[in-house]
Amino acid sequence: MASGRCGCACREVSDLTKIWVDPARCQGHARCFMIAPETFYIDDEGYGHVVEGREGAFEEENTRKAIRNCPERAIKLIETEGV
Repeated sequence: MASGRCGCACREVSDLTKIWVDPARCQGHARCFMIAPETFYIDDEGYGHVVEGREGAFEEENTRKAIRNCPERAIKLIETEGV
């Protein structure tokens, strides 16, 4: 995956950047799931999570929109360690 710009922070991101939902911040509004159900799911308690295998989908339009629309700013882009 090539470097690009994320929709929320407008900074260069690398192929080691992943999406993560902070469980301490998520309040279960489910906007991420409503906007990008291909990237996010809601657990039995109503909290958002990233669908396994979709952690690197931060450059997709719906995912960027979901990140921008999280009222708690619980969706984070994190730098991961090299594999």
